[in-house]
Amino acid sequence: MATPVPPNKNPTPKEYLPPPPTPEMKQPADYKKTLQAHKDHRVVSKCYEFFKAYRECKKNWQEQRKRDRSS
Repeated sequence: MATPVPPNKNPTPKEYLPPPPTPEMKQPADYKKTLQAHKDHRVVSKCYEFFKAYRECKKNWQEQRKRDRSS
């Protein structure tokens, strides 16, 4: 069993702290529109044929395993 680690009593030096927020880091006014655009980055039609073939192959493989186990 692991032993608990005591808390660090030395504060983090200022040179290792993250910088304070700058105006460039502010949330853009159109952030909702920007994030909405990222939802459409996947085009399902491009992958449909691949996954259809995968499902058929897996189905055939599982049926073959069932037949092999029953005999």
